[in-house]
Amino acid sequence: MKTVEDILEQIKNDKICVLEFWFVDLLGNIKSVEIPVGSDDERLKHLLGDGILCDIASLIPAPLIGKAKYKENYKNVNLAPDLATYLALPWTKPGDECHQALQAFIGNKPKFIRPSISKARFMCDIRTTNPDKCFSSRQSLKDYLFKLKASNSNWEYIVGPELEFHYLDDKGCAFDEGGYMDTEPDSAKTTQLREMTALMCETIGIKVECHHHEVGHGQQEIDFEKRDALTMADNMITYKLIARDVARLCGVQASFMPKPFSDAHGNGMHVHQSIWNEQQNLFYGEGRRNNLSLIAERFTAGLLTYASEITAITNQWVNSYKRIVPSYEAPVYIAWGSANRSSLIRIPKYYPVTEQSVRIEYRSPDPACNPYLAFLVMLAAGMEGIKNDLELPSEIAEDIYHMPESTVNERNIGMLPSNLGEALAAMKRGSIVKDKLGEQFMEDFVRIKEADWVDFNRHVSRFEIEEMRKYGI
Repeated sequence: MKTVEDILEQIKNDKICVLEFWFVDLLGNIKSVEIPVGSDDERLKHLLGDGILCDIASLIPAPLIGKAKYKENYKNVNLAPDLATYLALPWTKPGDECHQALQAFIGNKPKFIRPSISKARFMCDIRTTNPDKCFSSRQSLKDYLFKLKASNSNWEYIVGPELEFHYLDDKGCAFDEGGYMDTEPDSAKTTQLREMTALMCETIGIKVECHHHEVGHGQQEIDFEKRDALTMADNMITYKLIARDVARLCGVQASFMPKPFSDAHGNGMHVHQSIWNEQQNLFYGEGRRNNLSLIAERFTAGLLTYASEITAITNQWVNSYKRIVPSYEAPVYIAWGSANRSSLIRIPKYYPVTEQSVRIEYRSPDPACNPYLAFLVMLAAGMEGIKNDLELPSEIAEDIYHMPESTVNERNIGMLPSNLGEALAAMKRGSIVKDKLGEQFMEDFVRIKEADWVDFNRHVSRFEIEEMRKYGI
């Protein structure tokens, strides 16, 4: 474990000029405080060891500012850097190969040139005198993972998300005309952007498994090697910032909006997941159905049982539900199947089958979620399945999208919430989110999201106006 003295030495060796303390608000939006390194080692040692005071309002998204209960009693919180997350950002350092590569790639294209100031970042934990009164997404996940390890002989939750996004031009249109796994010429404009983003990730230790063009015009996917959930959530926050920054410097927008276009595939975040005990994959059951262990089956049953009540967390925006519709490869039905892309949970098939390759894939989350909370509630739902010995229902092998409604009902195949209002209602009826994240979080999150839902319902869209005109109304 690195000490403050270790980090001070590393800052000097890396010639860092500015430290960035990163954290996220309740919805997962990244925030930061920048701190000049300077020459006062004692001051820096204090900041690294004790953190920096920050107004609690930075953690509270609109429309909660001034309304959340913990705002009344706690004017400030302490942003405490997690020393294990120290990361020099090489593209900010003049003379670094990564910096040179980015500058050469940008050439004379950018609308804004990032100044060459060597920076490093920390992910921060949020501390108060009473943690129950101030919600911290990262700390909540960190605490839950610690309890998982402590109570289950070093169990570790391992995830590998597939994040889709779009490159858009300054008019909001798709930046290329490529399709699934297309290369040049259709996707030449975005292939280089994606390659540069992947290079930036690799340079800082975020291991990229593969990347490619997705189905929709301008749509991309970058997949990462599986990691423990906390590290992966930190990596996702960092990666999204990199993707947006590289695109912006080239006059392009990287959008993680779940459904940016009406008649095209939306952006999903399929999450491959398993539980490990050191080098042993506890989801692997040699010779069993789909090579899934009993633990994996119980975990999957838990996810299916509690899917509706965690959907408001994994899909937290009004726009999220424009993606969860039939015929666009997004899950609608609460079912599981081996290699079945119409089900909520898919059991990927890899050849040859090895202990390393066995996992389940949960397909409803989108990349606009708060990854700390999404991982936490998925894990919590799965662990409830293990704890309560839930039975895995029958596998669905057929394409559910083309299944008669009567058959869907006969086979007791449920459906995910179809809009944010239904998702919030399911969350409030359930117990997972309230038990694991607390009543204060529930109250604040519901207030924010119900305000979104009210605003959406009273908004009159262009579609409605044109529809009325078409019928002379």
